[in-house]
Amino acid sequence: MRRLSIASLALLLVAGLAGCTNSLGAVRLDTIPDELASSSDLLDPQPAIAWDPDEDAWLILTYGSSSCPTEPREISEAADGSFEITLETSGGPVCTADLGPTAYRVPAPVPRGTPVTIDLGPGTRITL
Repeated sequence: MRRLSIASLALLLVAGLAGCTNSLGAVRLDTIPDELASSSDLLDPQPAIAWDPDEDAWLILTYGSSSCPTEPREISEAADGSFEITLETSGGPVCTADLGPTAYRVPAPVPRGTPVTIDLGPGTRITL
């Protein structure tokens, strides 16, 4: 019986961790990077994006529930130098009703500094 319990717990842990994996390679950051700090405004919670100064990556700021944050799920190239990033709510069926910023580092599909326009959703097109 005890072996079954330990095996079941291990299986649940692996299944839970697999659910947290983001196939895009997005890494949730513990703090809001300086490059996005001026975009962090709870009175006008719009997603934002900036180049990571150290890597071929984008820093993305989203807003949502702290227990079910909005995260980048997919990047697609709409045209030459124009990308769309799909943002979706993560987490489970029960989320807190708060609103807060969450930052991510996402590998960019182009080298750092390449001029691009990125669509982060309705009304949010940003040129870097």
